Amino acid sequence: MSVSAPLAAANATPRDVAAPSIDHVLYWNEVLLDVFRHQTGESAAPTRLSRSAAMMHGAIYDGVNSARCATASGCLGQPYLTRVPVPSGAAPDPSSAVDRAAYKILTGLYPTGPVDFAAKLATAQSTIPDSVTQEQRDQGAAIGDRTAAVMVVTRANDRSDETVPYTPGTRPGDWRPTGSGDALNPNWGLVRPFTMDTPNHFRPSHPEGAQDIGELLASPTYQAHVAEVRDVGRLNSPSRGADKTQAAHFWANDLDGTYKPPGQLLQHTAIIARLLPGQDQFVNARLFALVSLALADAAIAAWDAKFRTDIDLWRPEIAGGGLRIRLQVTGTSPTILRAKVWANGTTEPGWQATVTDQTPALQGAGNAGLLTNLSGSATNAPLTLTVDDVAIFRVAG
Repeated sequence: MSVSAPLAAANATPRDVAAPSIDHVLYWNEVLLDVFRHQTGESAAPTRLSRSAAMMHGAIYDGVNSARCATASGCLGQPYLTRVPVPSGAAPDPSSAVDRAAYKILTGLYPTGPVDFAAKLATAQSTIPDSVTQEQRDQGAAIGDRTAAVMVVTRANDRSDETVPYTPGTRPGDWRPTGSGDALNPNWGLVRPFTMDTPNHFRPSHPEGAQDIGELLASPTYQAHVAEVRDVGRLNSPSRGADKTQAAHFWANDLDGTYKPPGQLLQHTAIIARLLPGQDQFVNARLFALVSLALADAAIAAWDAKFRTDIDLWRPEIAGGGLRIRLQVTGTSPTILRAKVWANGTTEPGWQATVTDQTPALQGAGNAGLLTNLSGSATNAPLTLTVDDVAIFRVAG
């Protein structure tokens, strides 16, 4: 006669709690984008916005992972910063972990709003099924509070508040303001990375292998690139088709009132996530953490290369020589009139664009590479990506 183990012992590890009616990771990502839309000036820089996203989504992932580790489904993967232990036999609500982690990070980063985070939290909690007990909700919330606290402590003194002014160079080729203000977050290349070993982990070598800026500017390749920028970059360039003009403005998306470049990439991630088979808030927690961490480190690496080498190269729009900019308002449409002053002292007429004339985002390649790596051929499916401000296609004549 055989004796079976008691059923309770066989099921000692609890199952996951009931799923909510919405994906809480996608929900809080939308809240984050709404926060981005309200940011202006220095607080709207892609550096700071990507740091906020990495902190929120990193804390969310650790919260969801900690809750999932306590159930029969098991962990999503290794923790990013921490795995919060839970009592044996407990089944914490992962949605509550997501909600509290996001809420605590956002209220800490943006204590005066601009979004009513308490109302957003209440809305998220209202989507959790009644079958999820208050104890399970409280356990999940405690996990989210803990992972958010660990994130805040870890990012304290990460040098994101460095305010040492940047002194532009005076040599031909040195970076200098383009008329829109001083260098934006010039010390961001000192910020402690989220995943890289050091801020200069991926610092590129000097263009063309040049030893100094003079050698670079004298190289035939560099001069050919400048000529291409002058030709293709002109407002009414016959060398640039309408599709390229729209693409440049689409990827700029940097105006106040929009979700800014990091927000656009996070929105594109959400669009793709909704198309992928088998995607739920557990998988999305990992996806958005990886994407956000990559975007944050991409900004750190870019600012390191931009402001912390011995060749802080000027922007293409200044490459021809001095730049004079004045603001002119025509009716309700402000325009920036730009006059290039070339080496021979002549000006180039007709270089004009609206205030929406922006330089493209720096983080798109990192986002695209990571999504391709994670989703493989699934990203080859037809999809429509968004832009937050359709007015960017309006170009002054």
